[in-house]
Amino acid sequence: MFQSLKTGDFVAALYDSKAYVAKVLEIDEEDKDCKVSFMEKAQDLFRWPKREDILWLKQNSILAKIEAPQETGKSKRLFKVNPDVDSLLSVYNG
Repeated sequence: MFQSLKTGDFVAALYDSKAYVAKVLEIDEEDKDCKVSFMEKAQDLFRWPKREDILWLKQNSILAKIEAPQETGKSKRLFKVNPDVDSLLSVYNG
């Protein structure tokens, strides 16, 4: 699955034993890790945090490649994910 990732893809990723939605910013094929920008949960939706939350993650921290979250609301600053993604995240987040 890691081999199929591209810059700009969205993923469900583990960090500190919790699952998050993140966008892939960069991929290091040699070290098998990728730089991601995490979104934060806002009730039932997601948004980009005011301060960017960017980390390098090892390939085993990537749970799945997911569809890009869809903009919602008038401001287009909130995003919703596919219900399957919500289900995957809830497995790790309780």
